[in-house]
Amino acid sequence: MLESGESTWARISGENECTLRLLLLLIPHRKGLLSEHGIDTSGRSNSASDLQLERRGVYFNNTEVDYYIPRAIVTDLEPITRERLNENTIHELLPGQNKIYGQSGCYNNWAKGFYSADAGEVTEKALDALRCEAEQCDSLQGIQMTHSIFAGTGGGMGSLLLSRLTEEYPEIHQMTSSVMPTYSVDDGCVIRPYNAVLSLQYLAEHADLTWLFSHWAMNNKIVYQLKMDNSWALYNRIISDITSGATTSLRFPTEQGSDLTRFIMNLVPTSPRLHFLTSAMAPVYTSQAHTNSVKMTTTQLARELCQDRMWTMSCNQPRSQVHGRCLAYSAIFRGPNASVNDIGQFFQNARDRTSPDFVEWMPANAHLHVSPVAAAGYNSETAAFGIGNFTSVIEELEDTLQMFDTLLKRKSFLHFYTDHGMDQMEFVDAASIMTDLIEEYKMAESDTITQ
Repeated sequence: MLESGESTWARISGENECTLRLLLLLIPHRKGLLSEHGIDTSGRSNSASDLQLERRGVYFNNTEVDYYIPRAIVTDLEPITRERLNENTIHELLPGQNKIYGQSGCYNNWAKGFYSADAGEVTEKALDALRCEAEQCDSLQGIQMTHSIFAGTGGGMGSLLLSRLTEEYPEIHQMTSSVMPTYSVDDGCVIRPYNAVLSLQYLAEHADLTWLFSHWAMNNKIVYQLKMDNSWALYNRIISDITSGATTSLRFPTEQGSDLTRFIMNLVPTSPRLHFLTSAMAPVYTSQAHTNSVKMTTTQLARELCQDRMWTMSCNQPRSQVHGRCLAYSAIFRGPNASVNDIGQFFQNARDRTSPDFVEWMPANAHLHVSPVAAAGYNSETAAFGIGNFTSVIEELEDTLQMFDTLLKRKSFLHFYTDHGMDQMEFVDAASIMTDLIEEYKMAESDTITQ
């Protein structure tokens, strides 16, 4: 399966789950999901266990005997992406109508990705491809999307797709993996705060679940503290590993069992808009712990998930007096040696109701899932993935909104957007939605929201 990109659609149902993914590609694909489900790069089924076969239809469509193609649509407004992806063998598995590209790109401009004729045409073609894929689904339950929110295609066209999907599939869950901008690297794109806030308003209003990935957090916490090489390829690998790991309970039978509706209910216990999550994995691919992971027990992996350095967003707020609080938490352990009883006991012992890290009304135990199918690409037979709904997301949202306001007060670069049909009031409305979202998180943090 294609694991990462800028937008992905998923279909998941109860017993016979299927997943459809639309990718607005800025992140390259890899082979992880193929091998996890016993499929080779030619799309043919190879030797696989019954567990690998049981829910193969979540992300793959069986078109003929033992031949599978990903339920995915690849799209980008930048035509050069086609050349890069043609070098990827997995890209060849997709039918031609599911690979959709624009003519001119967006030049990092959200307005061009949302309003331009090229973006509109690509969006309509992508929606047509989605309808064809949806017709092959037995029970369409959700749409999964993986994208960056600080550029033109992932932010602008991604927002357009979200709004159109809400119109056409109002009862279908929408789940995204969204990459936040990094402001510590000067790449010449000074309008990233505009793009991010304009995208976040659509994620707040249209998505049911959003994993946020911060390049700053991944660099300063995971890469630096684990002494790993800094590279975009590593960041992309982390994002794609976590995305596939987090969907384990949807793709494989687990002791707890889960479908997309229950998955969302567990992680969004309060206001539907408070659905911005952070995530972790242990061990991290290519780290020393990954090299020596064959020696790690499930309890050791559980301890690693409790460390802030493992998370792809900040889990606390060092600059403020109030630490981020945990609203909901889910952990997934993979491998034949993982035991839900041992792991559950660890988290029960670690959970202290008087701890300021948890809101008082949060359930005593994390939601745990254990799958005997090992994660692809790991030396050990056990790997762990964590998903948390933390109020510390306030820090990232406030920083982005502050930079947005600074640009907007000076009306800096507004003509880049108004030239493509935007009105200045759209910026004001986006800032207002962001402000309301931050206030809702602060209310949850202070425990003024009850169960």
